[in-house]
Amino acid sequence: SSSRGNRKSGNEGEAGDARSEVEAMEGETMSLEEILKDQELLVVFANFLTDRHMEEMLELYLHVEEYEQGGDDAARRKWLKYIWRTYLSEGAPRKANLSQVDVDAIIKYAESGKELPSTLLGNI
Repeated sequence: SSSRGNRKSGNEGEAGDARSEVEAMEGETMSLEEILKDQELLVVFANFLTDRHMEEMLELYLHVEEYEQGGDDAARRKWLKYIWRTYLSEGAPRKANLSQVDVDAIIKYAESGKELPSTLLGNI
C-alpha cells in the first residue's frame, strides 16, 4: 500500500513540491510501468525529472513506446525519424543523456525491426 493519499493532484506544484512528494514516497518501490499507469504518479515523476533537467528521458521513453506499438512501415519510419531528430542525433533539441553504446543499440534494433530489449529501455 502506498502513502499517495496525501499528494496533490493535477499539475499543481513547483519543483519543490515534486521533491517533497518524492521524498515522502522514499522507501516505496514502484516499477516504471506502475508510474506510467497512474496519472498522479506520472505528474510527480515528470516534475521530479524536470527538477533535475532530465524530462527528455521520460519523453524519449514514451515516444519509443509509441514507435514499438507499430503501425505500418511508414508510421514506424516517421516515429523513428522523429525520435532520431529530437533525442538522439548530434544537436538534437531534446538530446537525451545516453551513451553512444545505447544510441548505437537503439539504431541497430530500429533497423532490424525488432522491439527494443527491456534492458536497453531501462537506460532510457
